[in-house]
This record gives sequence, C-alpha cells and structure tokens, in this order.
Amino acid sequence: MEDPQLVFSWIDYTVFIVVVFFSAAIGIYFGVFAKRKLTTGEYLLGGQTMNYLPVAFSLISSHISGVTVLAVPVDVYKFGSNYIWLCLTIILVCILTYYVYLPVFFELRLTSMYEYLSIRFDRKIRMLASFLCILFAAFHNPIALYLPVIAFTQVTTFNTHLVLYVVGLVCVLYTAIGGIKAVIWSDALQFFGIVVSSLVVLCFGIKSSGGFETLWKANNETGRFDIFDIDPTIRDGFWQLVIGGTVQWLSILCLSQQSMQKYLSVPTIVCATKVIIFECIGVVALKAMSVFLGNAMYARFADCDPLQTNHVQRDDQLVPYFVLQTARHISGLPGLFTAGILSACLSSFSSSLNSVACIIYEDLLLPFLPKDMTDQRASNILKSIVVMFGILCILLVYLIENVNGIFPLSNVLQAVTCGPIMGLFTLGMLFPSANAEGALAGGIAGLAFACWVVIGTNWYRMSGLLRDPKKPMSLSGCQFNSTAIVTPSPTSDQIFYLYRISMWYNSLMSAIIVIVFGLLISWLTGRKNKPIRTELLSPLVRSLIKGEKKTELDEERKLQDGH
Repeated sequence: MEDPQLVFSWIDYTVFIVVVFFSAAIGIYFGVFAKRKLTTGEYLLGGQTMNYLPVAFSLISSHISGVTVLAVPVDVYKFGSNYIWLCLTIILVCILTYYVYLPVFFELRLTSMYEYLSIRFDRKIRMLASFLCILFAAFHNPIALYLPVIAFTQVTTFNTHLVLYVVGLVCVLYTAIGGIKAVIWSDALQFFGIVVSSLVVLCFGIKSSGGFETLWKANNETGRFDIFDIDPTIRDGFWQLVIGGTVQWLSILCLSQQSMQKYLSVPTIVCATKVIIFECIGVVALKAMSVFLGNAMYARFADCDPLQTNHVQRDDQLVPYFVLQTARHISGLPGLFTAGILSACLSSFSSSLNSVACIIYEDLLLPFLPKDMTDQRASNILKSIVVMFGILCILLVYLIENVNGIFPLSNVLQAVTCGPIMGLFTLGMLFPSANAEGALAGGIAGLAFACWVVIGTNWYRMSGLLRDPKKPMSLSGCQFNSTAIVTPSPTSDQIFYLYRISMWYNSLMSAIIVIVFGLLISWLTGRKNKPIRTELLSPLVRSLIKGEKKTELDEERKLQDGH
C-alpha cells in the first residue's frame, strides 16, 4: 500500500478559506448590516418569518456533524453496514415529530421548548431538562469541533490547536453577532459544501475500490452486509437501530432546542411540514452516503488494513487517509473534502451555541432579570453567553483529543441525556394523568439508570472485558512485513446482561424508566393533580379524550386562570 504524504495545494487552501470566509461574512451581515430591530425573538427565532427551504437545509447541516462524515464510515468499516437501518429510523422520527410533538410546540410558540415542562409540570422539571441539554452540548460540541481539525491537520502542516482556535472562534463570532438568521443562512451555505464533498468523495472512493461489483463482493464475503441480526447484545442490529435509535433520534431531530427553534422560525405549520419533509430526505440521503463510504473504504483496504499496519494511529483519521489515497493526484479534492467536514462542524457548533444561549437566557437568567430590560441589553446578554460557552467548548477539546473512537463517545453522551429528555416530554404530552411529582421522580430515576448503565458498561470496556466483535480484516496484500493484531476474544457471558446489550438501547431504557416511574408516582399522588390545558397534550391524545372530559378540563383550566 502506498503511504500518502499529500499536503494542500493552493487550490485546496482556496476552497477551504472560501468556506470559512463566507460563513463569517453571513454572520457579520446579519449582525451589522441587516436592517432590523434585534429583539430576543428576532435573535433566537428570526422573527418567525424564515423561508422553509433554508431552514430545512440548516437542520440537515446541523444534524450531519463531523460524526456522520468521519466517524460513521469507520464504524461501518469495522463493524458492518447495520447503520443503514438508521435511514428507516429517521423516517419514523419525522413521522412522529409531525403527528405527536410538533403541533404542541407550534400552538404554544415558546421560545425555549423547556418552558413547556414548567407549564405542564413545574419549574423543577424544566431545570432538570435544561441542565441535561446544556451538559450534552458542553461535551458534544468539542467532538464536533475536533473532527475537522483531525482532517485538516492530516493534509497540512499546520498546528492542530491553531486550526482549532481559528475554526472555533470564527464560528463563535458569526453566531454571536448574527443570531439564528446567521446560523440558518450559513448552515444553508454549508449544506451545499457537505453534499458536494460527500458525493465527490464517495464517487471517487467507489471508483478507486474497483467499482460496485468489487465493493459488493468484498463487503459481502466478510459479513459486512449481514444486516438482519436481531441479537440484542450485538453492537448494531435491526431492532437496536430501529427501536432504540428512534428514541435517541427523537431527542435529536425533534425534542432538542436547536431543532425546535428552527421549526418555530417559519411562520406556519404548513411551512414546518415542508421543513420536516426536506429534512427527512436530506438526512436519510447523507446517512446512506456515509454507510456506502464505509463500504468503499473496506473494499479499498480489504487486503491491507491501515489500522493494523499503523499507517493510521486513530480511528478518526481513517477517512482522511482514505481520501488521500483516493485523491492524491486530484488537485482540489482534499480541500473540498476538508471544507465539507468543516461545514458539518460549523453548522452543528453554531446551532448548538444559539440554542444553549436561548436555554441559559430563558430558563436560567430571565426570572432574575428586570422586566423592563431593553432589547439591546437582552441581545448583549445573549451574545455574551454565546461567546463564553463557545470558548468553554473550544477548551474542552483538550479532553476529547485523548479519546480514541469518537462515535462510541458520542453515543454515550446521547444515552445519558436523550432518553430522560424524550421520556419527560412524552410523559407530558401523551399521559394526561402524569403530574409534577411523577415527572420529577421519573426524570431522576431515568437519569440515574442511564448513568449507572453507561458507567458500568464503560468500566468493563476500559478493563478489556467487554468488546464489540469486529468484522474480519486482512494484511495479506500489504507490501511490507507486518504482524496482524489478534482479534479480541468474545465478551464473557458472566458480565451483567444490561452492560452487554447494545448502546442503542440505553436511551430507550432510560425513557421507559422515566415514563413508568412517572406514571406510578403520579398515580400514588394523584390527589395533587392540577387541571391540564388540552393544548399541552398531543393531538393524538386530544382525539382520544371524550368530549365531556375535554370540556371539563378546559373549564377547570379557565377557573384556575381566573383565580
């Protein structure tokens, strides 16, 4: 195997710099030159006048982070193509978003989606969910930032941390200055960078691996297309991704502040429906492309695994290495690929910064601020939050860079936070009998369960007792002497069962814990129930409530509001 030592040409640098420049220029335009009154509603929701198409592009870009571009293909390369089932999961999530959750938020028109929890239950539940969201963002954003740095330093001689500071601070700058409109329009620009770079790299990758026939044969012979395994203990399986993945991705595509802010930035529910349709198509297509890229990588390296030969020291460097192998003689392609990863990073990071600013301002600070505060002061506070939180995330990259395997780490963070949040919103919207006491008990129980399982699982992994079986690798085609790494022994059946089941079930289990405990405690404390406003319930539940009961709930609510 030829060891590529390619660095950027001037064309590659030009492509990369153009992406960074236009991303910053959009933020500066909306923050300095756009004629508008910068209220909190304008800064956080774009005045609810955004066109559905750029919003859809923005959502696609923010959900296709560097994890999808760099980590998912490596996961497919090592463990097989089961991740393709996530495409079905995304479709199910979009359907549930449209019919179950989005109508409630669109009717209430809340700036912070966690305000729903204080209206439906009480402020303690709102604080719990807000804390989980901020915690997830604080540790997931460094992952999104670090991945493009890996790709860039693989093809240049620049210092890793210098690139990190430049990319991170540019993103913080345009997000702080321009607000949600800058985020959405820069994401829309970055969407095209992601799509074009992914398509070009995939096409050249398939060609370099010998075409579709060679790709199919190499992956099929090693079991990488065996995607119908239903064993709950395997890493990725059909039910794991379709059921467990649905719960996890509901918290990402729907029940997350950054997604809901963008849904609510369009003027009507009809526009929001169009956003969901385009978002579904785009995310499914890009997820499928990341799987096929993993297949192309294996077909290219089927006879000489660069991970075992130490041509690649970290899993997260394998995709850049593959691009260099594929495109070393194609001027501009490495720059296009790196710009695509940068686009994915910037869109995810900027969306997260804007949503965290909204949560901290609306959920934590607003109750303590003067009620006659000016719009200018409010926008300055929001900008300050973006800057401070952005710098914190940049500094936390120093922790992430010592972790080998970004995809499992990302799933661990999602398991701890996504399940409890999804459980709380589902408890509120689908179960009229749930009360504040039940929601608090369920939320704490679900969070404790998720932490217990994640900590136990990762302790066994770090001890070397719990391993995910990899698909076969080979060194038979290497043109130098090398020793193959011994395949790890299977995981012992003596390890507690919950530590052995797939990571995709963690969010599902914690969400079930939230709902079960929530309903049980609500039943035990039912006498404390307060009247429920029917608009706080999902339309599916409203249609099941008998007309008399619905009228009674509304009357009780009116009486309560009157007092």
